Amino acid sequence: MKKSNPYFPNLIMIGGSSKNSGKTTLIRKLIEHFADLKIIAVKAVLYDDEGDFQRHYPEYKDKDFFAIRERKAVDKDSGRFLSSGADQAWFLAAHTTGEEKLLTHLQTICETGQAVILESNILRKFIQPKYYVMIVNPEKPIKDSAQQFMHLADPILRSENEKNGFPELLSWDNNEWKNLSND
Repeated sequence: MKKSNPYFPNLIMIGGSSKNSGKTTLIRKLIEHFADLKIIAVKAVLYDDEGDFQRHYPEYKDKDFFAIRERKAVDKDSGRFLSSGADQAWFLAAHTTGEEKLLTHLQTICETGQAVILESNILRKFIQPKYYVMIVNPEKPIKDSAQQFMHLADPILRSENEKNGFPELLSWDNNEWKNLSND
């Protein structure tokens, strides 16, 4: 019997069709729109090629998972989350052998009850968020990790539409994200 994916009503997952599709921009808009919340923003990546993982993160050559809690608004996505007002910003990375460690760390974050926004496509395979948002850049080919989960997207947004209005459709109530149009 297949174990069902854990459901987190306090989690919005943002995926994108390609690099530079607008994922970080949307997450920053959500953080700014809900400035009164203590949002935890997470960027998570999972590598199926150990060599690729090692090339990207040589400082973690003897590990298959790492988690970095950003303390400063550095010039990378997780640091930009802090500069937009996130209460916490995390960067999680793992090779598939460290997948369980990454998922356990993410589950611990989600179980705080705080509002959580996660940037990832591939983790949709393991987690059921309240909303899974896919941002499509029509000028670039759709990557495999996006195609695999696009059918699960609650809204699909086009990256060139900067004024997509998505943050305005949401509210936060009783430790749960709500969609004002249908909840």
